[in-house]
Amino acid sequence: MFDLPEPAPYRLTRPPLVQALVQVRYPVVASLGTVAGIAPLQERLRERLPYMEQASSNMSVQLGPSGAMIESGPQDGWQFSDEDGHKLVLTPGALNLVIDQRYKGVREFADLLSFCLSAISSTVRLGRCNRLGVRYLSVAEPLPENEFSWIDWFRPEILGWSSSPILNARLDAAVNRVQIKAGQEGEFENFPATAQGLVTTGWFPSGAVISGLPPVPVTSPSYVLDLDFFVEASQSFSVDGLVDQFKILHSQMDRFFYWSLSEKGAEYFGLEEK
Repeated sequence: MFDLPEPAPYRLTRPPLVQALVQVRYPVVASLGTVAGIAPLQERLRERLPYMEQASSNMSVQLGPSGAMIESGPQDGWQFSDEDGHKLVLTPGALNLVIDQRYKGVREFADLLSFCLSAISSTVRLGRCNRLGVRYLSVAEPLPENEFSWIDWFRPEILGWSSSPILNARLDAAVNRVQIKAGQEGEFENFPATAQGLVTTGWFPSGAVISGLPPVPVTSPSYVLDLDFFVEASQSFSVDGLVDQFKILHSQMDRFFYWSLSEKGAEYFGLEEK
């Protein structure tokens, strides 16, 4: 998707990431909406996600061309969690693995995804996946003493004219959304269909609520970088194949995020090579 080199391994001591989410949608399995149907899967998940509760019965998340949307509907499901902030929300038609700002890195997240996919695949014998979606949401709050500090943290190519000196007014909100499609060659050659991406960037006002699982409130005016990539096609429910696709989509997001930071941004967010 991006003509950008893969960065050397790095970490951020002050990361702006507030939510990472991967979603796998599959043909509806009615038994997953019942206590009796979910019990065998709970036993499989207990090793890594020991806590279980009933999830909201009227909300679901869909990652797709319109971004991460909260949908209404009869989505009886279950939430499994651990002490580290990971949550697995299962409905009869979708698996959602999510982590908040306690995210520790893609290796750990991919390992837990593989564990969850293996557990559900072996328990209910899923044969098909209809969609894989990956979303990483970052929210950068400016410094209290400098409301324009966010302008220094990101490259001017993604900030746009609203961050330039020509604006002689208060900036209340500015949102830019770009939809892209990858070719089916190189690292995408084994994808079942064209991988797509939705990149949303902009200045969000205080009080805004960004869709997510759960929705993310913007408590003070902030700059938002929302990366939502997905592949929508029927494919075999292969644990290794789906995890590989997740890693490729994440790699594209990581390249873009790394490129988006200015030198001051890299310094502010505490970018360190591992």
